[in-house]
Amino acid sequence: MCSGRLPDETGTHLFRLAREALTNVARHAAARRVEVKLESGGGKIRLTLQDDDRGLAAAPAPEARQARAV
Repeated sequence: MCSGRLPDETGTHLFRLAREALTNVARHAAARRVEVKLESGGGKIRLTLQDDDRGLAAAPAPEARQARAV
């Protein structure tokens, strides 16, 4: 019979992952909203966090960095 609970170790890992992700959002994003989803099915677990921030600026391609340095 399934108790509906995750093994303690799995729950602890998911908690720590979510905490780290939320800490990063708080420190680095201009987010006003964060959605946290924990889904399971087919023997798999998925933890998804999505925020409404501005995102990280993409690093310029190596060629672009070299062109500016010249």
